[in-house]
Amino acid sequence: MVDRIIALDLIITTGIGFISAYSILYDQPALLDVAMILALIAFLGTVAFTYYIQQKNKQ
Repeated sequence: MVDRIIALDLIITTGIGFISAYSILYDQPALLDVAMILALIAFLGTVAFTYYIQQKNKQ
């Protein structure tokens, strides 16, 4: 399960890179906001998953 979360983070990070590059190439600054929101969601999801795994291992 941990490998799947890491893979999802990698996919999201790659998507953020593509969105950022597209935003810069085509002068679309609004897409940078989308990339930042995706990064925040990915970070919070990883933190929540880590907390879940940590709580599961305590029991």
